[in-house]
Amino acid sequence: MSDDIVKGEGIHRTHIQGRFTRESLQAKKLLSETEPAREVRLLPDANIVAIGGHSIMDRGKAAVLPFCAEVVRL
Repeated sequence: MSDDIVKGEGIHRTHIQGRFTRESLQAKKLLSETEPAREVRLLPDANIVAIGGHSIMDRGKAAVLPFCAEVVRL
């Protein structure tokens, strides 16, 4: 096993060592170190609406289609 993986025994968790271990993903230093040199807008003409987690998608078209119709109506 790699030195980067610390295998837990019994009920203990396996840990993977890495650059982001024990770092807050909102830490200003980390954000500045990982900031891309240039951002590229993949869909520059698209407006994205986040509608929550998997729960609405898990309910299928019976839930998704009325929701989409309401968003379009707005």
